[in-house]
This record gives sequence, structure tokens and C-alpha cells, in this order.
Amino acid sequence: MPAWPLAAGARHNVFLAFKEALNNALRHASANEVRISLTLLPQGFQIELADDGRGFKMNGHHGTLKAGSPAAGNGLSNMRQRIEGIGGQFSIESQPSQGTTVRFTLPAPHAH
Repeated sequence: MPAWPLAAGARHNVFLAFKEALNNALRHASANEVRISLTLLPQGFQIELADDGRGFKMNGHHGTLKAGSPAAGNGLSNMRQRIEGIGGQFSIESQPSQGTTVRFTLPAPHAH
């Protein structure tokens, strides 16, 4: 694994976003399985949490939630702000009865 030291603030934001994603899967998804992966990419890395839970309706293709959705709390917008605030990309895919996948793609510190 490459030696990519993240600044303390970036580490903190990744940790909190990851914790929120895992907490959401455990509390809201009614999932039997949550898969967590870390993938090294040429210019950074990707963290993905995918569950086989109940899922929810998405609004459009930008990963925004449908108004009135039970999942439309602050957690997802906080995750997005944390990841995008450190130069990363946040995405979420979900469909009712098909589970949810949350993905953080982050540049290597030297790739900023």
C-alpha cells in the first residue's frame, strides 16, 4: 500500500463520513450484509459501503434524495460536505428493496 499520509483534518472527515455511512446501514437499512471495500486507484483511493437492505428512492441521477424520503436526514448531506470539502467525490446509489451503496473517492495527497 502506498505511503499516502492524510492530513489530520482529512483523516477526521473521512473517519466521520465512514462512521456515518456504516451507522446508517446498521440503523436504517435492515440489511443482512454490509460490504466494505477500499480500492487503490492510480490517483487516489475509493471507500465503498454496500448493503443489501431496504434501500430508498433517489431523486434524479445526482445522488440526491427524494423530498419526504425517510432517509432525507442530515447524515447524507453531512457526508457529502465532508468528502467534497477535502477534495473528494461522494456518490450514493439506492433503490427500494435493492440496498444502498455509498462511495467516497479521494485523491492521493500529492494528487491535489
